[in-house]
Parts: sequence; structure tokens; C-alpha cells
Amino acid sequence: MKKIIINLIILALLLLSVFGIFFSIRYYEKTKLLNKKVIDLSSKIEVQRLNILELQDEITESKSTPNVKPAKHPLEEKLQVCMQNENYTTSGMNACVYDSIKDWEKEIDKSLMLLKGVTTKEQYVKIQTAQKEWLIYRENQSKINSELLLSKQGTIYTNYLAGMDVAIVQKRAEELHSLYYFYSK
Repeated sequence: MKKIIINLIILALLLLSVFGIFFSIRYYEKTKLLNKKVIDLSSKIEVQRLNILELQDEITESKSTPNVKPAKHPLEEKLQVCMQNENYTTSGMNACVYDSIKDWEKEIDKSLMLLKGVTTKEQYVKIQTAQKEWLIYRENQSKINSELLLSKQGTIYTNYLAGMDVAIVQKRAEELHSLYYFYSK
């Protein structure tokens, strides 16, 4: 009876060892599979990290590249050509700028006509009112700019004044163009 009990204990230990080995092998295989997946994911993450670094470098290069310039409006280019043709003399540049103001005023008129075609009567009346108020603002701003800048010594201030005047008109033309563009969509 003792031998049977000892044999049963040995058999139980043997079975436990076999099950232990079996489960160890299964655990090892699962661990190995998981490790392989982790390595695969790690390599994919590394590839993505390198892609991100490459994109960051491209962005940094494009920001620091001095030759990259935003597209200019044709009227801005026309002004630049005019000033080159005038050899950048003070009077020549001022004449070019004041011609440019007339061109931008035509753009304002064109945008106002386009807006009239896509807005209701009530909306267009409000646009006209805003335009009249803008004209008053433009006149007052031009007066104060003239008063301040022309009191300074040197002809360069006439160029500054002309530049400020064209900037006011150009900004209004761009505002109205944008208003038409987005409203008509």
C-alpha cells in the first residue's frame, strides 16, 4: 500500500512536472510572440518618430528660408515695377504710390459693385454706410499722418506718408474683396 501511495505521489509529481513544462512552453511561446509584437510596434514607432523629425526639419527649413515669399497681389507688383522704372527717386516713388492708390480705389469700387449684386438692399445700405464711415476715417488718418510726418526734416518722410496712405486703401480693398469672396460662396 505504501508502494502504491508512493507511486501515486510520484505519478502526481510527474504529471505536475509535465503540466508545468507544458504550461512553461506555452507561456514561453506567448511571451516570445508578445515580444515579437512589441519589437514590431517599437520599430513602427521609430519609423514614425523619424518621419516626424523629418517633417519638423522641413518646416524649420521653410520658415528660415529667406527666398520663400508670399504671393503678391498684381497691384503690388505693378507698384514695384513702377518704382524700379523711376529708379527709386523720392518723387518717382511717391508718384507710383499715389497711382497705386488710384488702382486700389478701383478695386474697392469693383468689390462694392460685386457686393451689391449678391446682398440684399438692406445689407448693401449697411455696406455703403460702412464705406462712408471708412472714407471719413481714411481722410482723418491721412491728415494726422501728414501733420506728424511732414513736420519732420527730410524727403524720406514723404515716402513714409505715401506708404501709409496706400496701406490704408489697400487694406480696405482687401477687406471688401474678402467679404465678397466669403459671402458669395
